[in-house]
Amino acid sequence: MVEAIDRGTCCPAQTTDASYDFSPEQKKSLQREERKRKQLQKAMHRGEKGSNRRQKKKWRIARSYEKQANIREDFNHKTSKKLVKNACVLIFEDLKTKQMTKRPKAKVDEQTGRFLPNGAKRKAGLNKAILSVGWYQLEKFTEYKAHRASKVVFKVSAYQSSQECADCGHTHPDNRKRRELFVCLGCGHRENADVNAAKVLKKRAINLIQDSGTELSQRGVLRRDTGRGANEKTQTAEAVGAHGCESSKKKVAHATGSSLL
Repeated sequence: MVEAIDRGTCCPAQTTDASYDFSPEQKKSLQREERKRKQLQKAMHRGEKGSNRRQKKKWRIARSYEKQANIREDFNHKTSKKLVKNACVLIFEDLKTKQMTKRPKAKVDEQTGRFLPNGAKRKAGLNKAILSVGWYQLEKFTEYKAHRASKVVFKVSAYQSSQECADCGHTHPDNRKRRELFVCLGCGHRENADVNAAKVLKKRAINLIQDSGTELSQRGVLRRDTGRGANEKTQTAEAVGAHGCESSKKKVAHATGSSLL
């Protein structure tokens, strides 16, 4: 069985059949630690530098960060275990979290030399939401658990996966006017946006696995070799890419025991 996982900030992991989110108790704990840490940080800045009270507040702030990290780790461990248990081939979208959470560049007015609004505050909130979920940790936990269970994990391009219709393939930004709802302008297909994105990722992965021209990159991304330098590859590089792709497909066939369709 092939299963694709769409990751988000509101719903950390969404497959075609199930949603995986923090429990109400975990959400309350995360919010409580966030409020507590803000209060401690304000009190610490008011305190005298070098004092014992200020040092104790630093320890309590560090402990608050640790508690939140433990909650995320617990969630990702349990979620990755369920994902590996329910599927033989797991598909993640190829997300570059480090690039997605970069600070926006400063904008300067050429005439006056003054800084212009660049949305840094809003971007900081988005970066915080992305990092607080733990996308990369979930991916890595799933990979090693799948390896122990003799199952495979692949990644596919996430380009416009949230704008593409899983039924007809029509892609347009207006297909997703709201975060939670996907309405295709081509065929009228209506579905939860995260579920639709998971189906798109699954369809892409199946098409790539069945395509004889598909290669597997070092980062585990399935892709077709259509780059500008594709015709200039050496015979050694072609042999390595073909061997890696074919061996991965054999692992998929062995894990599924039948056709992917």
